[in-house]
Amino acid sequence: MQTLGPRVQLTKSEYLTIANQRPFRRSHIAAMIEDADTRFTMEEQNFIRDAVTDILGIPEKEEQNLDYTPVEVKG
Repeated sequence: MQTLGPRVQLTKSEYLTIANQRPFRRSHIAAMIEDADTRFTMEEQNFIRDAVTDILGIPEKEEQNLDYTPVEVKG
């Protein structure tokens, strides 16, 4: 397991999914992380969302397809 800071523990595959899909809503996180609603509090889900949007940004329009290179997590 790897950690997103000291607060949240995610698997390598969850990191990769998050990096490639760039969730910007808690509902997106729930779809990408197994049992997100039971593993993480609402505050922790907000923390994940905010960290991802701070690092990777969010799309200008929700419907817009993003041109980005998928990220490979090593470790």
